[in-house]
Amino acid sequence: AMLAYNEANARYHELMMKAARLGLDRFESKLGERSEPGRELTSMRALFDLYIDAAEEGYAEVAMSPEFRAAYGELVNAQMRVRQQVQQEIE
Repeated sequence: AMLAYNEANARYHELMMKAARLGLDRFESKLGERSEPGRELTSMRALFDLYIDAAEEGYAEVAMSPEFRAAYGELVNAQMRVRQQVQQEIE
């Protein structure tokens, strides 16, 4: 059960890394759009907001995919199997 959990966790983390990469790619693209005169970022807050928007877009693209739903479901099921077996050992 622990092996299955570790494998499911690895697949989940691969998808989370994909979301992070997509977010950073979007952030870079959004920064490029802001390089035009009159569209520059004028504060750290504006830079932070732009980054958050890009990161959320990257996460949403991955999180709404069938691949993510399957990986997340597999992770939760594996966690519950481990929990159940630990509880049986305790009892």
